[in-house]
Amino acid sequence: MLEPSLRRRLERLYGRHRGACARLAGMGKTLRPPTPRQDKFLAAALVEAWSYHLLKAGADLPLPHPLAPQLTYRGAQWPRLEPQLANWPLAWPALADQDLTLSQSYGGRTLRWAQASLYHQGQNLGWLSRERLNYLYLEDPEAQPHYWTLKMGEAIPRLTKTRRLKRLLISPRSPQWETLEEAWRAAVGEGSALRLVTSSSLLAKWLARLDSASLELPLANSRSRLLLLEEKPLSQRDWAPLIPALERHLGIPTQRCAALWAWAQARLILWGWPQGGYAWPHYLRLTPPGGICHPLNWDFPLLNSQPNFKLKLKFSTLCGLNGPQLEIET
Repeated sequence: MLEPSLRRRLERLYGRHRGACARLAGMGKTLRPPTPRQDKFLAAALVEAWSYHLLKAGADLPLPHPLAPQLTYRGAQWPRLEPQLANWPLAWPALADQDLTLSQSYGGRTLRWAQASLYHQGQNLGWLSRERLNYLYLEDPEAQPHYWTLKMGEAIPRLTKTRRLKRLLISPRSPQWETLEEAWRAAVGEGSALRLVTSSSLLAKWLARLDSASLELPLANSRSRLLLLEEKPLSQRDWAPLIPALERHLGIPTQRCAALWAWAQARLILWGWPQGGYAWPHYLRLTPPGGICHPLNWDFPLLNSQPNFKLKLKFSTLCGLNGPQLEIET
């Protein structure tokens, strides 16, 4: 059990900052460099998320515990946050070494905030449109996508008004390529712009078939776009073999392609581009040694476990915005 004094303190902190995470998720300028105002909101969201989960998991926290507010990590990223966290010093425990029982289900708030993030990032990158578009989803039934990926895929049409949405299950073992190509001709032949949503592996197999069979399909409308929905990050090397065939067979240029990395482990949705890298939202922070602080992961906001690749931030204008870009070293 939590000590009564610590419980009262957590209840006061949670009550004072309640709603901070929802406010952070609703901020529209997601991909800009962090401002002092955004840092202030981030600090309040951290306090809300931490105090809420410590109250819920109080019986499972042996005290003294590294999650209790007595350890401070003073890193280069945080000096502007310290005034806001005077009563709650940031601690960065290695959760991989801790035996904790915290809520790790996919709660409604986490999903709603992630879908809001998808919408705001798409808006910042110019993918928002008021026109009615055709959507064509190509899915591999044998891949068994993660629940998180499915939910993020369902949110993609919110970026536009949907004219027609068609889902095709294409198995690499016994592919129904003719059905897919008929659906492509129907979608493109209507004159509407098209958004093709699929995975890089399935797209590569289809493009290889078009190459080997020397098939010619009608090219997509110039306003059409490609979204690769992935559970792992794509590098520039992954994109390189797709781009020439994509433009030649389907008519979708490089600048109208993007990747959506639906990272279930960290409850994230990140937008990337063929030149490599992913846009980094202002409400995320890297923590040593390579973890992620994500207060909008309401199910498990304290610190995500370490990924099996290295994360590095740098400023870039590849996406058209002067903001942070995440580089992945596998």
